[in-house]
Amino acid sequence: MLKPFILSLAIAIGFCAQDAAAHDNEVSITRVGGEVCITSNATPPHDIGTFPNRGNPHAFQAQALEVCVDGDPAATGQTTEGTNASGITLS
Repeated sequence: MLKPFILSLAIAIGFCAQDAAAHDNEVSITRVGGEVCITSNATPPHDIGTFPNRGNPHAFQAQALEVCVDGDPAATGQTTEGTNASGITLS
């Protein structure tokens, strides 16, 4: 009785697991008015690990992201502390 259950569970996990292949990375950078906007599907152009896995139960999937920043930044002489932003990668 236990063997069929374990086999069924293994098959279900196999269907849920994703391979480590690279995904189609999509990134575009455009200027919209006074801003530079970066849109991306948030997928890396390189192989990733297998998800879900023992340490991470979440499946990998593309997302729709858009970040717009000042297109003509100017130094103000002031430093802003305590922000959560750290940067943007093009991948």
